[in-house]
Amino acid sequence: MKNQETWNEANHYAARYMMRWGFVLLLVGIVTTAVLSAVNLEHETFMFVNSILLIPSAIGFCVALMVSTEKHLSRKFDNKL
Repeated sequence: MKNQETWNEANHYAARYMMRWGFVLLLVGIVTTAVLSAVNLEHETFMFVNSILLIPSAIGFCVALMVSTEKHLSRKFDNKL
């Protein structure tokens, strides 16, 4: 948030990152749901296992997004200083 240029670049980069990895996570979610459905788990067990798999991946995605965006900004703007 140093200036408008870095703010715009960070948002543009993060949006592309989220779209790309959002699609990957969607596919992983569909495959995971299909596999867990094929095992015929009870509903509560299915939801528990699905949550155990999805919550850490969502947290990891958020951390990776922040780290990746900061690295991108460092590469792009630190050379200009």
